[in-house]
Amino acid sequence: MPVMLGIDGQSPDLFKLFLVVREIGGYQFVSGKGLWAFVVKELGLDLDVSASVKSIYAKYLHELEK
Repeated sequence: MPVMLGIDGQSPDLFKLFLVVREIGGYQFVSGKGLWAFVVKELGLDLDVSASVKSIYAKYLHELEK
């Protein structure tokens, strides 16, 4: 079952999410600089799901950076 966001059920492309965050500098860098809104914009999602996208990344993708 795909991960769904917000009330309209947007589904982020997890591979693209991983690539965007990695290209910027990784989870720690994006979190430290508060760049999750930028990441969400790059994915074409609504800005109100920024916190959810960060949580999804932390839960499913952060471990892949190592």
